[in-house]
Amino acid sequence: DGSDLVATTTFDSSYDGKTIVAKFSGNPVQPQTYTVKFEIADEDVAKGYISVGTEKKSKYSVTKNTDETFRLTDIIVGENTGYSFVGWTLDGSDLVATTTFDSSYDGNTIIAKFSENAPELKGYQLILTSGSAEKAYDKAPLTCNKLEASLNEVYSDSSVKASNQTVTVTPDADDEFKYTVSFMDYNYTVVIKGSITDPGYAQNEFTCVPNATNADGFLPCEVVKNYGRLTITGTKDNEIPTIINSWLKIENNVIAPAGFEKDSYTYEVYNAKNDKLLKTVTVKANSYKSVPLVGSADVYVVPVDAEVTGYTLTTVSDPSDASLSIKVPDTGVVSFTHIYTVGLNTIDHYAYIFGYEDGTVRPEGDITRAEVATIFFRLLSSDAREAFLTRENSFSDVAPDAWYNTAVSTLANVGIITGYPDGTYDPNGSMTRAELVSLIARFFTEIEPGDSQFNDIDGHWAAKEINEAFINGIIDGYDDGSFKPDQSISRAETMKIINGILGREISAGSLSDDMKLWPDNADETAWFYYIVQEATNSHEYEIGDHEEWIAIIPDPVWKDLESAPAED
Repeated sequence: DGSDLVATTTFDSSYDGKTIVAKFSGNPVQPQTYTVKFEIADEDVAKGYISVGTEKKSKYSVTKNTDETFRLTDIIVGENTGYSFVGWTLDGSDLVATTTFDSSYDGNTIIAKFSENAPELKGYQLILTSGSAEKAYDKAPLTCNKLEASLNEVYSDSSVKASNQTVTVTPDADDEFKYTVSFMDYNYTVVIKGSITDPGYAQNEFTCVPNATNADGFLPCEVVKNYGRLTITGTKDNEIPTIINSWLKIENNVIAPAGFEKDSYTYEVYNAKNDKLLKTVTVKANSYKSVPLVGSADVYVVPVDAEVTGYTLTTVSDPSDASLSIKVPDTGVVSFTHIYTVGLNTIDHYAYIFGYEDGTVRPEGDITRAEVATIFFRLLSSDAREAFLTRENSFSDVAPDAWYNTAVSTLANVGIITGYPDGTYDPNGSMTRAELVSLIARFFTEIEPGDSQFNDIDGHWAAKEINEAFINGIIDGYDDGSFKPDQSISRAETMKIINGILGREISAGSLSDDMKLWPDNADETAWFYYIVQEATNSHEYEIGDHEEWIAIIPDPVWKDLESAPAED
């Protein structure tokens, strides 16, 4: 009857005159598809990224049914500092004119094209040089009212170039030692004050004060002072010729993370023979100051206020003991370099990972950017955490009530995490190997890494930090010579690197019977077993040939510092 199927396969006379109709079902037609790839070329990965949703990557593949189209508005291209996105290209030269793709683009790869931004003018250097003069002793003061000025331009890539702007030096009508120095709408008053009467020499010092007409909103201008020398030769009546001064030059070099604010340092100069304080000298960061000493002198120099709360300080000097023997009229130089790093707690072996609510620790799972921020927040020294603690940040995707807000805000405040160019932090995104190494590198002093240590990082935005970390013994690569910088890093790999920089190396037979155990870290032969146990158990320890646990101790309570209970 066209509906129910006939149940029998055998027919007899009861079916006389009936028509048995064959019935069929249709097979669905499988839709045809096409694929278009959107990529950033390997040599351009340092210039930008493709953003799809919350993910940031260098390659993105789109597959659509042949009757569908795909619009470029669904893909956001981010630009790294110093570059601008130009458009998409099929052949590496001409830009793709369309923003809508259909099946005619099947199998094509569309490449993002970037241009390098010209360095941006960030400010000026006004270089002022007073004149030099010399005469024989005649009891009258020696002065010199000459003044020269030139101008440099300072750009965003730290380059400095001579400026084409005209710099005008205008003498004051009533004071031959006073000038107005002008360029564009900038104006400065310079007064030359150098003077010497007795045999010897002195710097032809001057003051420079910006005039009130230098309005707010001007680009910054650094004034560089070069003092000329005033020299009187000969003798006073019936005296042996003498030059009374030797000079001490103190160089003050500072290496510190981004956001470091200390810009002035105090040094005390002592007589090396009797420990008498001779001078107290204030020197700007990354600058120097020369001061006169009476006659020849044996001195040593002591920095007195270099410590900064929240930072670990290493100071080196040249000479190493900062002592000098200076003869008239020579200049002795002592150079100090103050190296600041953000303090980490390398003494207490507290647990810094506490696992998930289901009782697992997931060593082979990816670690998120929020979890990494929380780990390093817990590992800060107490001084550093207290100095930089904040619950405010500028990231558009880190809410004030997020469980990771305090950790992210504090590490951003100290300059350890920076986020993405679009103003996000992407807290729930997986952290890549390059991103973790870049973060860790900000805790340490920069070094010159030389040639690339891995075969897949040339041109990568984090190549410098990856090479530094390898030379410092923080990371290893893979057997094939690669580092895989854009691959997500696992929780176990993260713990291995962090244990290494903290000096928390543990081996078989060194644990405690009452330690915390994990159902997904139960295989003692797994490469990460001891690494995970070290990171997840607070313990007292002693160091001999290796670390030996003495006792399990209570975990720190972080809830009073963290904005909400953490997931990890």
